Amino acid sequence: MNSMIKVNAILFLVFSMIYFIDISPVRAEKDIVIEQRINLMRTDVLVNFRVIKAFVKEGKGSIEEVSAAAKVLAAAADKFLPLFVKGTGRPDVNETKTRSIQEIWDEWPTFEKANDAMRRNANNIVRQASEGLTDELEQTFVLLGKEACRTCHKQFRGPKAN
Repeated sequence: MNSMIKVNAILFLVFSMIYFIDISPVRAEKDIVIEQRINLMRTDVLVNFRVIKAFVKEGKGSIEEVSAAAKVLAAAADKFLPLFVKGTGRPDVNETKTRSIQEIWDEWPTFEKANDAMRRNANNIVRQASEGLTDELEQTFVLLGKEACRTCHKQFRGPKAN
């Protein structure tokens, strides 16, 4: 009888521990990674993309500002891939938290290629800006949008959550 009580008590403790294990640190880590990549996109990529776009499309700003913005874009490309940890996209994460979709991980080489295109084109813009090659810079800016931005956003980004 005593051994039966001990076994039941142990089983109760084991199941209680399993039931009450807090998995929130794993969830918190995912949320942090998602937040970091959203911040990187908004602060380093979008802001600097707009600087280059304003120069190319409207003649606003200076060639030095374009060069500085392109350097930030190239550096952002070095930070992106580590922020796309498997399990931090849809359907693993609620669609209100991220627009990243499973195709990123299913087609990782294509995703890497788009990231490499961002780095390569941004570095080319830096070089072209330093050499005053504005016509070439404009062409490279188009390639940046086409090979990097558009590829990722069309193929690897889901619709906005309702």
